[in-house]
Amino acid sequence: MANDAFVVVGAPQDKTGGDSLGSIYVFDARSGAFLYTIRNPVPLPGNKKFGEVLAVSGNLLVAGSPEGYVGDSFGVVYVFDLASSRPEVPIAILSN
Repeated sequence: MANDAFVVVGAPQDKTGGDSLGSIYVFDARSGAFLYTIRNPVPLPGNKKFGEVLAVSGNLLVAGSPEGYVGDSFGVVYVFDLASSRPEVPIAILSN
């Protein structure tokens, strides 16, 4: 997924920190330079496939985790501000 500023690549099967927790890699769209990695913000066992679904609009990244959970609800969407001083911290978490 890309826009004029960012290219984001989901790696929902990334096993860093646990089985298929998932990660997202963010690149500068103009230079192609790697900027940072966003890890699953809720790295609990069973909270899988973070980054399987992605959308970018301006500085906002929306990342889906279809096997993620909050409480008793499965399916979580995280919103990140890629231009903030802490882009790896979600500014919103929405559950099913």
